[in-house]
Amino acid sequence: MKQIFARLRCILWNGRLGWLWLLAGFNLAWLIQVVLYTSQNGYLPAPFIYDKSDTFMDLFHPMYWSDDPGVYIRWGSVYPPINFLILQPLKFFVTAGRDVLDAFELRSSGVSLLIALIPVYLLLPFLVLSTRIWRPFSLAVLVPTYLSVVTAAPMLFAVERGNVILLCLPVLAFCLSAEGALCCVAIGLLINLKPYFAVFIVAFLLSRRWADALFVTLAAGAIYVGSGMLLDASFPWFVGNLLSFSQNDQLFSVREMLSMPSSVSAFAAALRTYAAQSGGGAIFGFDAVVVADTVEIIKWFAILTAFGVLAYARNVPRNTILALGVVIISNLGTWVGGYSVILYIPLVPILLRMNRAYLYLVALVVLFLPLDAVGLVAQNIGTRYSYVSDTVVTVNWTLGLGAVLRPSINLALLVALSYESFERYLLSRDAPFMGKQHAPGKL
Repeated sequence: MKQIFARLRCILWNGRLGWLWLLAGFNLAWLIQVVLYTSQNGYLPAPFIYDKSDTFMDLFHPMYWSDDPGVYIRWGSVYPPINFLILQPLKFFVTAGRDVLDAFELRSSGVSLLIALIPVYLLLPFLVLSTRIWRPFSLAVLVPTYLSVVTAAPMLFAVERGNVILLCLPVLAFCLSAEGALCCVAIGLLINLKPYFAVFIVAFLLSRRWADALFVTLAAGAIYVGSGMLLDASFPWFVGNLLSFSQNDQLFSVREMLSMPSSVSAFAAALRTYAAQSGGGAIFGFDAVVVADTVEIIKWFAILTAFGVLAYARNVPRNTILALGVVIISNLGTWVGGYSVILYIPLVPILLRMNRAYLYLVALVVLFLPLDAVGLVAQNIGTRYSYVSDTVVTVNWTLGLGAVLRPSINLALLVALSYESFERYLLSRDAPFMGKQHAPGKL
């Protein structure tokens, strides 16, 4: 028995395993706290969105419209057609073909679906950790990694939203493990689940992976047109809706943007709102609008620098391009959504092979820690209907530490990855970048 406990202690406190078990422990303790808080107060605490009536509605709004003709004209949807094709059978499962008044009535009828989605949620990280890129890791590493992921605030935030980004996890992991045409088709599917993955095409073009860029574009286009023709004749309107959505900075309230931001654009938006409401306003003696513009300039400088690294470097491995692309995506803006941080989970094996692996791991630990439990600002926003308790409750909105640290750490991660890619290229100017040159679509 003593030998068993000694072995267990060795596993728990050995290098990365100790960090993993501590992360899993913190996340589990936070999850228990969330359950207790919700049972006592009747609503989910920070970082879950302040509109307590909107739980799971990223799932039920598009599900309600999934079989409605003219979804792109009448609703102005920004969901690609394949999302609705996936949701149509789920809607039939919930309604058995009967009509419902709106998406909220659909949610009221969908409790059995939500229960059925629990094992799906638990399965998705397992699928990620089962892909080829994770095979070098032992069970002693995979178990605490899995526990850390399923109890992490960004994952639970995505679940509370009911967002389709959860489906992107195993697909992205497959992209990082597959080769050739299979990888390109998988990226095409990702673009049709979340259009911002089109950043990968830009990254391939800049890094002169012409074949990859062409194959991904063809795959994404074929999936889009095929699924659009199966769904509804109004599908070409999707492109215009998407452009309007990405350019509209009035879609979300400040509280929504600060629930769990991944981009420093949330800070800029909050500063502009503060300036508008205060008739000018100053932050530490500086004009709030000027500070907001400076934040945006820094963000875009970091993103353009990352793209510049891809354009200047030679023979960058495909997985390095995809990893950098994912980090670029999560920094783009408030419209991307803070749950985009969960896309970093499949990237861990890639980051571990880099020179500053431990720096990146520390950044990921911070991103996935339940820092939102540390409240910085609290405000009573009155009575609201809470879906989880089906009652009207008094809501105390809280801005947590995670809302401040995650965007900053995320931008720093982008800068660090860009710098390492640039540095490694400079250190091997006379040799192929980061190893031998790979054929298009190869690792």
